[in-house]
Amino acid sequence: MNSFYDDASKSITSAAKWRGVGDASSSGTWMFRDGTFTLVRYDVDASYDGEINPETVLDFHTGP
Repeated sequence: MNSFYDDASKSITSAAKWRGVGDASSSGTWMFRDGTFTLVRYDVDASYDGEINPETVLDFHTGP
């Protein structure tokens, strides 16, 4: 949902609002590696608290 392809970085990003006010959402980034797209980052805001405060649940995009 709401995805975008960046040819320069060979990546796809997507974002989804879980409800209209935008306080619950998810977003992900996939990069083209070894001949396939691989999920490298995923953020989720499942709080439904009126604030926009996503938490990263997966991050292979940055090194340790």
